[in-house]
Parts: sequence; C-alpha cells; structure tokens
Amino acid sequence: MASCSPDKFSPKKNAFKDVQGYIHGVSDVKTPANPNSTRYFDFILQEGDEERRVVCFNANKHDEVKQQEKSKLPVHLSNMSPQKRRYGEGIEYKMSKFSRLTPAKNLPFQWKEWAQSSQGTIKEILENKSNGEIVSLKAKALSKSDVSSVHSHVMKKELAKCDVIVADGYGAITVTLWEDQIEQVFVDRSFYFQGLKVNCFNKKQLSSTKRTKIDICDDIAVSPESSGAAEELKPREKSKKSINGTVFAADVRKSFICINCKSKIGDIDEKSALKCPNCNLKMRKTDMICSSTANIIIKNENGENAGRYYCPHSAMQDIFQKISNADGYTIDKDVSKLSADVMEDTLLNVPKLAFDVLCEEKVIKAIELCP
Repeated sequence: MASCSPDKFSPKKNAFKDVQGYIHGVSDVKTPANPNSTRYFDFILQEGDEERRVVCFNANKHDEVKQQEKSKLPVHLSNMSPQKRRYGEGIEYKMSKFSRLTPAKNLPFQWKEWAQSSQGTIKEILENKSNGEIVSLKAKALSKSDVSSVHSHVMKKELAKCDVIVADGYGAITVTLWEDQIEQVFVDRSFYFQGLKVNCFNKKQLSSTKRTKIDICDDIAVSPESSGAAEELKPREKSKKSINGTVFAADVRKSFICINCKSKIGDIDEKSALKCPNCNLKMRKTDMICSSTANIIIKNENGENAGRYYCPHSAMQDIFQKISNADGYTIDKDVSKLSADVMEDTLLNVPKLAFDVLCEEKVIKAIELCP
C-alpha cells in the first residue's frame, strides 16, 4: 500500500498567490446565523492603487491582523486564494489556514488613509464595487425610514439604525446609518458621504461605519430614472392586524450567546452553565446574554385557529413583564430566569390576550393582556 505524503492535503501551488500591501478596516469576528457555519472576519488590503477585500475564515488570526492594521506597516500575505468578486469585475482574496502574514519591506507605494476613497457615482458602486469595499459619493436623500433598534451581540447593547434612500443622476441606493449619524441626514438635502461600506446580501447597499464622515454639499441633480429607482427601493407597507384570543399552542426556545465567540447556544438541559460547541469554553449562564423566542398558534375569540406566528424576544420580554405585574400571577418578569416549560404553561393559561401581528411575515409585534 502506498504511504500518504504529509503534503497530501496541501493546497495546489497554482491556486494561491502572495500579495503585499497595507491593512485597513479590519471587521469584528462575525458569527453567521447558521450555527454550523464558520466564523469569519474581513478587511481591506491596500495593494498599490487597488483596494481589495480579504475574507478570513480563521478567527484565530484576527488579533494578528488587527495589530498589523494599527501599526500602519507594510505586510506580506502568502498563500492567498484569489476569488471572483460577487459583484462587478475583478477579484478579492480569501485567507486560508495555509496563509501566513509577515512584514514586508521596500514597497513602491505608501500607506494612505483608508476612508479617503475616490468619489464615484451610484451606478459605478452598483456595477463595480464588491462587498466590504469603502466608497464615497455625493447624493441627495429622498426618503428616510423610522429609527429602529437592533441588538448587537458584538457590542452587547442596542443600536439605533435608520435606512436612507439616496440618489444622484445615475441611480439610487439604500444607505444604513447608525447611532449619532442618523441625525446628520435629512430628506431633500444633498450630502457628501465619505467612507461608506458596501454590503451585499439580498441586494447591494451601503452602510456607515465609525469612520464615515457626512457633510452637506451643493444640491445634486436627480434624474427621473433615479427617482423611479428610489421608489422601487422603498419598503412595501406592512399589513398589520390585531387578534384577540388565547394561546392555542406554544413552543418556547431559549438560547444564550457565547461571551467569547458570540455563537448561539441552545438551552436544552437548563443547567446553570453551558459549554459552547464552537469554542469549547464553559461559562455561567448568568454572565451570558439570553434570548427567548416562541412559535405561537393563536386561537381567536371564535375558537378558531388563527395561524402560527413567530414571537421575538422583545415581545416575549414585554408580555412577561406585564404578566408579572398583573394580579393573580407570581412569576419573574425577567424571561432569562424562566424555563421554557414555565413560559409555555403561563402563556397557555392566560385567559385573554391581544396580539398585534404582521400578516405577511407571520410575526407578533406585541402582546397585551386583556381585562
């Protein structure tokens, strides 16, 4: 029998290349929604006059790459895998477990401020820019959504966000603004956005970062075609309704967020401590962020099955606070301290509730106690 070479599973030499440049914009380590997916982070490699996105699926390299960004020193990246960009022409890079990061010397170009990217049109961004790239543009704000709250597992707090649809003479695009930047933009005025990050999910859009700068500029002419494209980007009005009734059936799911890798851990055995299956660390549940969600079948006032709806953590926390304050109930208002069984039994035995639901999404926005 032939023996296996130690390099049997090494990458093919022609599938990788070495690159040099400066590192900018290292993201936090990201945990995909699918718990079986690999954690990753990305950054921008300034490679001469080009800025290329690099994706690394080895979270252990994050501190090393982040330190290199802070140093502003040139770096040599070996065994990088060129990948076709998802949007537009050109390539981006992927770091594998075979990739190495070492100092570089005598590069023919200098470090430059990452946020000072060249200004482009919305059409150029849509056609040529890829996920993670930093762009700047001048555009007019045509509409602005209500401010919503999003929980950041990385920062461990609620963040305010708002979507603004902007347009120029060549197209329209959605820009997501965060926190204090929201108040800097208002409708029917033109702005110079410097340092927006390209995000590509179901569609391409832009997002502000901590480095984003926003300044008022001279009025930008918006073409009729761009105005039409902006209208297409507006979210459709969500149909809502209220259902009075009771909980027909409930399936409550409790999960906790790992304090190290931010993975979601299901609370199955309801012990006082949990071990993360991703990073293998064990931690007390009292030190972790808890999320309680439910799938609920509603029975209306006529005794009919009104359908199955998803109830997010915010609605669960709110209704249990109300139940704990109501007469006849002795239950903790903090859902993180309640077992899934206790929450299910409580919901099943409340005599009358009012459910505010989003019809198409089958989501419960709020639950009220009825007298």
